[in-house]
Amino acid sequence: MQAGAFRSRMSANRLLNDLQARGLPAFIVYDDGLYKVRVGAFLDMQNGIEMERTLRRLGYPTVLVRERAVY
Repeated sequence: MQAGAFRSRMSANRLLNDLQARGLPAFIVYDDGLYKVRVGAFLDMQNGIEMERTLRRLGYPTVLVRERAVY
């Protein structure tokens, strides 16, 4: 689940800190020149959908992203 994408690491850190202060498992991924703030990593799509609902209830914009598995 992605909650934001920023050119500035400082902006991404602000969102990261806010999400983590709410007890959410947030982290940053640097990809394509952007710092992307993501929440959770789900093997089950339903769990991802539930996290999306939680984030939207808290007022965060969200994008459900699917990462390629690395073996």
